[in-house]
Amino acid sequence: MRACVLDSGMKAAPMARVVSDRAMPVPGPGEALIQPVVAAVSDIDLELVTGRTVVPGFAGVLGNQGVGVVVEVNIPAGASAALEAKRGLKGKRVVAAGFVVCGTCPLCRGGLSAHCRSRVYVGAGRDGWLAEAVVLPLASVHAVPERVETEAAALVHEVASAAHAAQVLRVEGKPYITVLGDGALGLLTAQVMSKMNASVRVLGRHAERLALCDRWGIKHRHADEVGRRGDQDVVVECTGTGEGLGLALRLVRPRGKVILKGTRTGLPIAVDGAGAAVGGGGGGSGAGATGGVDLSPVVVNEIEVLGCREGSVEAALSMLGRGEVTTAGLITRRYKFESTAAALAAAEAGELRVAVERG
Repeated sequence: MRACVLDSGMKAAPMARVVSDRAMPVPGPGEALIQPVVAAVSDIDLELVTGRTVVPGFAGVLGNQGVGVVVEVNIPAGASAALEAKRGLKGKRVVAAGFVVCGTCPLCRGGLSAHCRSRVYVGAGRDGWLAEAVVLPLASVHAVPERVETEAAALVHEVASAAHAAQVLRVEGKPYITVLGDGALGLLTAQVMSKMNASVRVLGRHAERLALCDRWGIKHRHADEVGRRGDQDVVVECTGTGEGLGLALRLVRPRGKVILKGTRTGLPIAVDGAGAAVGGGGGGSGAGATGGVDLSPVVVNEIEVLGCREGSVEAALSMLGRGEVTTAGLITRRYKFESTAAALAAAEAGELRVAVERG
C-alpha cells in the first residue's frame, strides 16, 4: 500500500516520503482496520519531519489525526460488552484518540488514561493516518455523527482540547478571558470559552485568522496592540512558546489564572547524555520549556498556573454534532495523498490547517 513514512536515514534532518510498497496492516484482537479518508497535518507531524522532536526508533507512517471508514474489526472470543458494541463500526466513518494506552495501569484504571505512562502516539510511535490503511485499537475508535462533516471531524482533537480548557476552569462572576494564539487550537478555545458567562478576546498576529472571530462574534486584537496592565482574570496560552507564556504572565491579574494549552506537541523528546533536547529547536517544543521566561510573577502575584492537555474525543464529536462549535474556515489548504510532501511543507510554512485527502 501507499504510505507517507518518516525517513531518518543518514540525513541531518528527517524527511517524509511516500512509498508504495508498505505492507498492508492486519488488525489484531480488539483492533480495527480503517481506510483513511482525510488526515489533518498536525504539529506532531511537523515536529517529527523537521527534527525538532525525535521519537527514538520511530521510522513509521506519519499522521496523528484523521477520519476514515472501518473496513474490518477483530473482536476476540469472550470480549467485553463494550468491545462487542464496537462490531457495529464496520462501514462507519470514525476518528480515534491521538494516542494508544495500555488500559491496565493504575492511571488508566483510575480514569487518567491520557496520562498513561505507556502511551504511544499515533503517527509518532505506531503507524498513523497518512496511509491507505491504518490499524487502531477499537477502544480508542469512535463513530462520527452523521451530521458532522468529515473535515470537521478531522479537527476533533483540537475541539476536544479546547473543550477541556473550559472544563478545568471554574467561572466566577463574569471574568475577562484572553486567549493567546490564533492557531486552530486558540480559535476553537475562544469559541468554547465564548459560550461561558465571560468576556472573551483572542490575541494573535495574523489578520486573516483573526477575521474568523468576526464571523463568530468574538473580540480580537493584534498581540502588539494591547497593554500589559495585568487586568485579565484568565489567560489561556495556546502558542506553546516561551514568548506566549511571558505575555500571559504580564496580562493576568494578581491571583488570576493562566491555563497552559500549547506545548507544541507534548511528545517525549529524545535527550542526549547531558540532558539536552535532541532536535528540540526552540522554546516551547517540550512540555516544560519556558524559553528563558521570568517566572517570578507567578510567586509575586500569586498566579495560579494550570496545565491542560487532551480532552475527550467522544465528547468533542457530540459538541460538533450539536453545532456548539464550528471548524469552518480552519482548513485553508487541501492536498491529494500523492502530494503529502507538499502538504507538510505548506503546513510548516504557516497555513492555518492543511488536509490530506485520499486520492
